[in-house]
Amino acid sequence: MSLYYSSSSRHSELGKFRRQRRPGMQHDGQRRFGNYRFELISMETSAPFKRTRYHLRIINDRNLRVAYLRDFPNQRLAFSAGEEWVAERELAIQEKKNS
Repeated sequence: MSLYYSSSSRHSELGKFRRQRRPGMQHDGQRRFGNYRFELISMETSAPFKRTRYHLRIINDRNLRVAYLRDFPNQRLAFSAGEEWVAERELAIQEKKNS
């Protein structure tokens, strides 16, 4: 599992009100977990052996992207990794408040 923080867009601007997505990228749904929203993104490779990898964008209650987890072989693993990430973050916040 890879984790990185990103603020750049994966869209290319084509002019006023027009945008183009990267080929092979598809938004596959959302799920809420506590105060966080998960957005699942699937990307299909264009190699001779087509492979789909799943990425998870984590957004907090203020609508800010706080993490991007990537390279999961299926949706279930992506969502469970997101739930673990949120649990660890909440635990760290509680420990910081208590100290």
